[in-house]
Parts: sequence; structure tokens; C-alpha cells
Amino acid sequence: MLKFLLVSGFMIIHVIVSGQKEYDSLGKDVCKCLKKHNERKTKDVLMQYCLENGIVDHAARIREAERLNSITGIDQKKLAWRVTAYLSKECEYFKKNYLPDPSLVQKREPQITNGCRDHFKDWFYYVQPSAADSIMDTTYVHFSDDICTEWTNNRTSKTVLTITWITECQFDLTFSQSNDIIKSSFSNPGDKYRHTVIDINGDVITLETLFDKHPYYFDMIKINSP
Repeated sequence: MLKFLLVSGFMIIHVIVSGQKEYDSLGKDVCKCLKKHNERKTKDVLMQYCLENGIVDHAARIREAERLNSITGIDQKKLAWRVTAYLSKECEYFKKNYLPDPSLVQKREPQITNGCRDHFKDWFYYVQPSAADSIMDTTYVHFSDDICTEWTNNRTSKTVLTITWITECQFDLTFSQSNDIIKSSFSNPGDKYRHTVIDINGDVITLETLFDKHPYYFDMIKINSP
């Protein structure tokens, strides 16, 4: 039985790693395509052209890595977010031309430097833009000791992170696991995200987090329960 579990676990890990490599390889080719053909097409048409050509080249290998019976079984939403995550982190052309300019976010200095940790208990929520710009998604957050758990997609998706306090008002969240397609596309187990408390005003905690070394800000609001 132990041997079976070990072999099964190795096979699952192999599938996950192999699949991720193929998505990253697709993202790399899309990035090259964007830079190569950027003078020939409009921005949206260029992205569609590069994605379609990349998918044609990589579909068979992704199907094999994911152990699917046919190419039509490829999860298109997963593919789209895996490629978007790769481009957002690794493709300078994509960052410059498709993402908001991070230099437009004004750096904010912390207004509080102590007494923060005691506020991080029980339930909070924050809102952020979804894949559709006109819609806001609500993320519910629960803090318990050294664990932070997030629920998204109408509380059907769960993300688990561990908390390491650096100072009284600064901490790291380390990604552990998630069945949220967006969060699992952008993060791997062990990825750390530094958070700094900027201000606490009643039930509202304003936080700064870094993405690609640039600051972003959001408000987390305390509630009794979701």
C-alpha cells in the first residue's frame, strides 16, 4: 500500500510539473510573438494572433502533459490564466503594453507602526476587479494564528497561506495551496508576498503589497462572518 501511495504521489506531481512547464513554454512563445509582430497589428489583434498560433503549436503537448484523451479536453480558462500569469511576471513587452503602468501608483508611507498584529483576527473581506473590468469580486479572509484562508468565487474556491510576522505591522503571506484557478496560476507553493499595514481606521485596514517590486494598495474590512 505504501509503495502504491508513493508511486501515485510521484505521478501526480509529475503531471502538475509537466503541465506547468508546457503552459510556461506557451507563454514564452506568446511573449516572443508579441515582440516580433508588434508593428503589424493592433494590440488586441496581436494578442489574439499570438495566442492562437501558440495554442496550435502547444496543444498536443499540453494534452499529453495533462493526460487528456483529446485536445478538446484542455481547460481553456486554466490555459488562459496560466499564460496570463506567465506574461505578467516574465514578459517585459506584455507588462509595458498590456498592464496598468505601476509608476502611476503613488507610494504611501505607513501611518501606523505598532499595535497592528492584534487586529488580524477572525473575518475580513476585500474587493478587487475580476477578469471582467466592470465587475468587482469579493474575497473573504479568515485569520487564525499563523494561517490565512481566503474564499473566492462566491466562497466556492479556497486558498491557504501561512503568516510570518516580520515586524509589528509587516508580515509575509506564503502561498500553500488553492483551488482558485487565478490564484493557483499566479502562485506556486512557497511564494511569499510581503504586506505592510499602511493605516487602521476603525474596521478598515489599509495594506500595501508588492507585485514585481511595485506597490499596490487595498482595504480589508472587518466583519462578523461572511
